[in-house]
Amino acid sequence: MRNSLRQLWRTKVRTFLFLILFSACVLLVSVGGNLLFISMKNTEQMEGLFRTIGTVEQKPDGVEKKAVWDAEKETYVYENRQVYESWRTLSDLELEGVEYLSGPERRPYYAAYVPDLQILDDNAGWSNAVILEASPLEDCIPSGPVKMELKKVLFSYYSFNAPQFYYCDHFHKNPEMLYADKTYVMSLEQWLWHGWTIEETRYEHLPAGGLFTTQTQKDGTPLVSGGENIWIQEITEGFWQSEDGKRWMELAKAREMSCWSVPVTPTGDLYLMMPFYQGDACIIEGREFTQEEYDQGTPVCLISRRFAVRNGLTVGDTIHLPLRSANYADSASIGMENELMEWHDNISMEIGLLRADGKAYPTFWECDYTICGIYDLMPGAFQDPGYTLHDNEIIVPAGSIGAGDEENIMCWGPMKGYTTSFQIPNGSIGDFMEAWNQKGISNVEIVFYDKGYSRLESGLETMKRTAVGLLTAGVMAALFLLLYFCHMLIARQKKRIAIERSLGMTKWECTVSLLSGILLIALLGSLAGSIGSIFITDRASERMMQIARYDRTYSDDRLGNTEKEEPEIEGALSCGESACVSLVCGGGMFLLAGAAALLEMGKSMGYEPLELLGSDE
Repeated sequence: MRNSLRQLWRTKVRTFLFLILFSACVLLVSVGGNLLFISMKNTEQMEGLFRTIGTVEQKPDGVEKKAVWDAEKETYVYENRQVYESWRTLSDLELEGVEYLSGPERRPYYAAYVPDLQILDDNAGWSNAVILEASPLEDCIPSGPVKMELKKVLFSYYSFNAPQFYYCDHFHKNPEMLYADKTYVMSLEQWLWHGWTIEETRYEHLPAGGLFTTQTQKDGTPLVSGGENIWIQEITEGFWQSEDGKRWMELAKAREMSCWSVPVTPTGDLYLMMPFYQGDACIIEGREFTQEEYDQGTPVCLISRRFAVRNGLTVGDTIHLPLRSANYADSASIGMENELMEWHDNISMEIGLLRADGKAYPTFWECDYTICGIYDLMPGAFQDPGYTLHDNEIIVPAGSIGAGDEENIMCWGPMKGYTTSFQIPNGSIGDFMEAWNQKGISNVEIVFYDKGYSRLESGLETMKRTAVGLLTAGVMAALFLLLYFCHMLIARQKKRIAIERSLGMTKWECTVSLLSGILLIALLGSLAGSIGSIFITDRASERMMQIARYDRTYSDDRLGNTEKEEPEIEGALSCGESACVSLVCGGGMFLLAGAAALLEMGKSMGYEPLELLGSDE
């Protein structure tokens, strides 16, 4: 070794140049290895932090204006209503070559009749829906508020003790005349109209949903086409024994069941529901569903904090849920309110409480559900009417409902972004859209949410390409460098090898004498390059993760929730991890240098000493 070092010392410039260049090669390889390890580690980490969710919404085929009479303004008010010529279904999402991790699913909500539970907070209330018998105090045309005398209450959520009340056929320009000597059965909604204020306590009762149905088949085909909404009818002799009278009694029953019902939403993946995906809702007690519970249809449920508090429910308690009707038109946060407050011809989606046969919806499935978790909406949660959760909404695994709802579909509508969604693998949006565009469906809009995965993925891909480039450049440069210097330091030392062997040194001793100095320089270069890469890697990774944020083609937040933080991933390795990767890369380069030197040395050792001395070199 001493002889080898003396020989290298005689060629200081060449030796120093070899050390510097080899250190630079090791530095390139080590930095590349670190960046590659970072990109692989963060890609794996991102798979656990990010989900790519797609929402599906059918766009209307047109818009029509509908004139609604406003008795207070004494003029027509025009409303734009969306028109759909046909319904799109989940079968449209069957795409060749597309993998779904969850869904696609279209979530209805079911009304569960729970008369023993408290629906509202003690200090809360809503507009009172009533079904009653009444007569006008005098013959009148109810084009404005007229006084009515209460005869009998068939249903009222709140106590109805006033002997008289105001009634107005608010939404018809030419209502039919009412007679003081006749009694009428009426379906009404209590509200403030005609400029009255709460201080005046003059509530006006308006026509509300009466004898009509919106029941459909499973494909959305109405069971009754163009049925008339009857909200007032004269009571004649034998009326309550007639078919109309029986339908009114069923309506009173249905109205009572609606007021004491909670919405139950089935799902195959909790995070397909946008409030949970966006972080607007989260589990505050207990746990969410397990995959086994989804697969086996275990009867467990999640309830809201407010529902739990007002009913004294905790995790582990059991709720009996008799499901009676299904709504495929809206989420519970919209549809449940429409079901309770039905102003005739004055809402976008009227919901009839009766079946096509004139009866209230019966229970089609009931089961005892165990509460496994309690959720709550976060402060500042985005309160879009469709993309939020109802106060009493109960969430269950879709497989836990063991009966079909075909005979109990109360309402049908188009697929909406808050009712229809799916999950695909991260980074596969482009492949999905390519397959989707081949379908040629123009009236369906698909919006993706990935919480910035697309932007982060581009940064990691940039880092990965840079890492592979550095590794390739470092290894190639090292190979050329080793070929050159092995030729200079070994192949051109044949005379020295011949002399040493002629003096009696064995092949092994000659190999140690010649290679020890070279390997020592390679070792120093490997250490220097590895140590240097530890300091450079952190800064290089930060540069690679500075992603351009102007391309938001698929990552825009449809809900306007742009201030939410994206999930964070690690931008660099820990010191220990970086050191390990650097040392492994440096060790690999040292072994490469040793292999190249031994290969060149083996060629020289294949000659006899006299043959080496007689060569031109």
